[in-house]
Amino acid sequence: MTSAKQERRFIPESGNPPMMGLFRIRVEVSDPADIQMARAETVEALVDTGATYAALPADVLRRLGIAKLGKMAVTLADGRTAERDYGVALLRIDSRAIGATILWGEERDLAVLGSTVLEQAGLGVDPVRKRLVPVQAIQA
Repeated sequence: MTSAKQERRFIPESGNPPMMGLFRIRVEVSDPADIQMARAETVEALVDTGATYAALPADVLRRLGIAKLGKMAVTLADGRTAERDYGVALLRIDSRAIGATILWGEERDLAVLGSTVLEQAGLGVDPVRKRLVPVQAIQA
């Protein structure tokens, strides 16, 4: 867990402050092999439906032993393209545990939860109350 002196940062590539509709929640992160989440770490994550995947700080993923499975091209907030490592982590969000594709963030970056992770967890965003709410899944 992060100490008060080692605060995580969220600085968009554009240098602008985060948008007002965004909010933060606590998320437990573990290696997928740790089904009981006995070695999980809790991180504060920015909920951002404009992001596709979850991005987690590299130092947390390294401590948990999360494997890098490959690299993928991503579009950053300022429109630039970058290549990021990705892997799979076990996440617990509002008592819902899911396996999710995660991107390796930069050192000390704030964790971000994107739209695919929220969908996997069956959660939506209440932008007025700045909280996550259960949503009904659609199975076609």
